[in-house]
Amino acid sequence: MSMVKPVIVIHRASNLVAESKKDIGKPLPEEADFIELDLDISRDGLIFVFHDPRVGMFVFCEPLLLFPGGIKKKAHEVLFSEIQKVYPNAIRFEEIIKYTDPSRLVCELKSYTAYRGIVHILHRMYSEAFHKMRFISFSMKALLEIKNLDSSIYCGYIATSAGDDKRFHFMVHKKHITQCAQNGIEEISGHWLTFRPRMIRMAHTKGLKVGIGQINTSYRARYSKKNEVDVWYKDNFKL
Repeated sequence: MSMVKPVIVIHRASNLVAESKKDIGKPLPEEADFIELDLDISRDGLIFVFHDPRVGMFVFCEPLLLFPGGIKKKAHEVLFSEIQKVYPNAIRFEEIIKYTDPSRLVCELKSYTAYRGIVHILHRMYSEAFHKMRFISFSMKALLEIKNLDSSIYCGYIATSAGDDKRFHFMVHKKHITQCAQNGIEEISGHWLTFRPRMIRMAHTKGLKVGIGQINTSYRARYSKKNEVDVWYKDNFKL
């Protein structure tokens, strides 16, 4: 029996659309179903998208923006105009939805951001787009903020990562699967290495979609296909 075609999500897609402002409206590769963007919020309440390795300055386990003089701050502590001076590829969310169909957006809410403010500003200022988008997060609380506003919005919980040993144990995965099913979360996802076939089968039994990240090699693609992974997050979208 052949596998249903997986949903393809371009990971870190703001790097593609932000090379220059004229590329924001550039069509997605034909095979892509969605593009994934990270959302953050500035001190003056502007929601913006940005996904760049330079953001990941890990200090006390929290990524901060690095400013001249070695100053490190969270985005919500800095005006957007100041952020854009240092990170010109940061794009206001309103610019993205001018040129991109919101129903093709997968927006990640980072657990270290002021995600509650992000969710409620999106709901208030961009209501039409908000109800069409998908959301993913390492934070169950962030996803529940969304579900409390609209339970029909597709949400994915990122249950594993490459560097968090606490999320590798199968019993922890089992708890996360149960939490997702109980809270109406549609997808459980994470780093490809930590998703064993047993976990994938259990998630499917609970009615969850399974998403795996970094499907950037032929081996990982074969593994995902063999184990009927529903959503593939790919940096190498030409694979």
